[in-house]
Amino acid sequence: MTRQASVKAATAALFVCALLFADSSVFLSSGVSSPENQEAKLSFPKSFYRHLEAYGSVLNLVETGYAEPIDVNRAIARSIQRMLGRLDPHSSFYDPKTFGELRSYQGGNYSGIGVRVAPADGKMMVLSTNPGSPAEESGIRPGDVILSVDGVSTGDRAGAEVVSLLRGPRDTPVEVLIERIGVDRPLGLQVLRKEIPEPSLPLCYAILPGVVYLQLVAFTATTEDEVDQALKPFQADLQGLVLDLRDNPGGNLQSAIGVADRFLDVNQVILITKGRLPNANAKYLATRGYDREPYPLVVLINEQTASAAEILAGAIQDARRGIIVGENSFGKGLVQTIFPLSGGNGLSLTTAKWFTPKGRIIQRNYKNRSLLEYLKLVERLQRRHPRASQGGDGLPFETGEGGILPDVLAESVSLTSFQHRLLSRHLLFAFAREFKARYPVLASTAIVSPLVLGELRDYLAARELFHSEREFDDHLPFIQRTLRSRLLLLSLQTKQSMKVELEGDPQVVQALASLPRAELLLGRDGSDAE
Repeated sequence: MTRQASVKAATAALFVCALLFADSSVFLSSGVSSPENQEAKLSFPKSFYRHLEAYGSVLNLVETGYAEPIDVNRAIARSIQRMLGRLDPHSSFYDPKTFGELRSYQGGNYSGIGVRVAPADGKMMVLSTNPGSPAEESGIRPGDVILSVDGVSTGDRAGAEVVSLLRGPRDTPVEVLIERIGVDRPLGLQVLRKEIPEPSLPLCYAILPGVVYLQLVAFTATTEDEVDQALKPFQADLQGLVLDLRDNPGGNLQSAIGVADRFLDVNQVILITKGRLPNANAKYLATRGYDREPYPLVVLINEQTASAAEILAGAIQDARRGIIVGENSFGKGLVQTIFPLSGGNGLSLTTAKWFTPKGRIIQRNYKNRSLLEYLKLVERLQRRHPRASQGGDGLPFETGEGGILPDVLAESVSLTSFQHRLLSRHLLFAFAREFKARYPVLASTAIVSPLVLGELRDYLAARELFHSEREFDDHLPFIQRTLRSRLLLLSLQTKQSMKVELEGDPQVVQALASLPRAELLLGRDGSDAE
């Protein structure tokens, strides 16, 4: 590469950020609704061009004189990412592949066959299939082992690698070789990739008479419709709702605002954004409001509840519409606007900050901290186990740390080393698969009898996965519940399997116990809700 070409490449790299608002259209934002892009007049000081020329000179010297050959494109991409990383922990540069995956996620779909896979007992097993997906329609079942994809062996590959092999352009075929217990030879299947809806609402059911449990794992373009359809059968006799936002990383802002709108009064504030650009300063109001008499509402959060999920929790808390139960949320309140760039690249740039309706900043403090230190904040907060102190208006005091503090602190139960060994290697699933093959009728009942437990002891002992009989016995409730869930999943009873997982969950138990307090917020008994 000539010096002139290197300088030109460097110039293009540095101008990425400078030209963002001049000639880029916004695709979607995890922070703001796609603002209308207005052409900006660019004006830079002379020093800008001096810095740009210096960067090009350095790049040229590195490219021509460094001890080993370098990938110039990769070096430029890394320098952009390094620059963005100095701004905040969430501004990011995406290569074409990663940017395409981001588009698919925010759109609530992707092209593939619709399976969830993971290594289990040395094999790449299908843990579940999406309802109505090409995988399900072609006959692939939970418990099948994927031996190869388009002739590429899955041996020694991570689950993410196999998923990447299965995904591809819409309406293209993929050859999948399947091993199934009870079938002598591997099954060769040709599956046509389709656009796979990625549901953000995996579970909604009556956890108690008149009380509905609803789990949201993300916010995508389909979330609002999913919520409406899930609650529709219960509307006539809905006496309480537990909204589970635990482990929800956020996603599409407009979807979160739309869901919040369903729980608040018309014209109540949902979110405030503040930034330097005119269109980054906004106040989002509820325009729809209740479509029926409000019911008691409890929202579950934990340290992995982030971004758009924190907006929903914060709006409900500030409006005194419901009780927040669980642990301090993550504290991700920087507004990223997604910009498509030339060559299929993309950029998420922080353009504003989020504030709850009462002005509480959601973003956790990241100044003078590395990204690793920033991410470890959550771990340190969890160890402190702060009590959710109440301010004069009934809200948690502003701590300066950001995030949403629960009204009722309910800690999660940490996994023991034994539980972690079983779950991380999906060994209970692998055992349930083999047990179902030997005793199909007994397995279909999902009853964890002494026979099942005896077989499991032998299975784990052969793999040296528990240290004593006492260790096994001490974990019996966990083993029985998890094994029941896996047997139900293998019997294609996915939702029932998920319900079993929630049995005895201390945070869910606390959420149900908090419904009477949520009832008081509605003021139905004539008392002061404060």
